[in-house]
Amino acid sequence: MADAVARQNTVSKSSLADMMDAVRATLAPDSAEGVGLKISGVSVDSAGNARVLWSWSQDGDAPYVKGSEVDAPDDLKTPSSFLIRAEVSAPHEILLYMTSAGSFDRSTRSITLHREFYFKQRLGDEIPCSDCS
Repeated sequence: MADAVARQNTVSKSSLADMMDAVRATLAPDSAEGVGLKISGVSVDSAGNARVLWSWSQDGDAPYVKGSEVDAPDDLKTPSSFLIRAEVSAPHEILLYMTSAGSFDRSTRSITLHREFYFKQRLGDEIPCSDCS
């Protein structure tokens, strides 16, 4: 999702919401129920400090305060640059089999998988979001 957004000149809440369709298509035929998506525009100043310029989550809120510091990878914090950060979380059920005195016990355990991805903007100096905060 970060790579797709990084290829845009500008984004809006509506275009970011379309990224959930891409998530659903990526996970198909499995369900995307419970999947969380956050996308943020991150501005890196001339001193290499990364800060949120705008943020969006699939529920329509801004998950991060504008101007809050971002712990981006050092090799991506090029002074006076712009990054897109996408965070995806998904519930996952693990099926466990245990043996006990010749019998099998079966149980499940729920975990949440979380990944964070950064991409540099592909066009221009930054990717503004027309209606994000």
